[in-house]
Amino acid sequence: MTEGKHCSVCGAVLVAQEVFAATGHSYETEFIIDQPPTCTESGSRSYHCLDCEATTGREEIPVTGHHFGEWVIVKEATDLENGQKERTCECGHKEIEAIPKTEKPQEPIAPDNPDPNPPTDSGDGDKIGVSGCGGFVTDSLGVLAVVFATSALLIWKRKIKA
Repeated sequence: MTEGKHCSVCGAVLVAQEVFAATGHSYETEFIIDQPPTCTESGSRSYHCLDCEATTGREEIPVTGHHFGEWVIVKEATDLENGQKERTCECGHKEIEAIPKTEKPQEPIAPDNPDPNPPTDSGDGDKIGVSGCGGFVTDSLGVLAVVFATSALLIWKRKIKA
């Protein structure tokens, strides 16, 4: 039906309303995105009428989920404190994780701090020792063993020079 026209002063009909048959909707053949999805909220899509604002076939578009970049270390871990790393999504949301404390480094035995387990004479001209420090054990022939700074102990043996 058309609107028609009336006189604004007396209300007389100037153009009568007309009734016409509905033609129906003619919809697009492809979906139109009404609301795009985000990382946290779903979106929607539907078919739109070519002649009016009517829609049909509305469907939900699932959330996309976060799309994070690479981890970035914000604070390095030490033997006293945890560190921190973070990564950021395209939407600006940040994910933060702790980096566990590192192990406390063992102190090497300093020259002014003698080896608590000095080599002992085995009676056959060899010296036998046990060490847990980090360093090299050498003799006149070169390096006999490498002692690593771990909790494991290394037993070593070398000839006493006569």
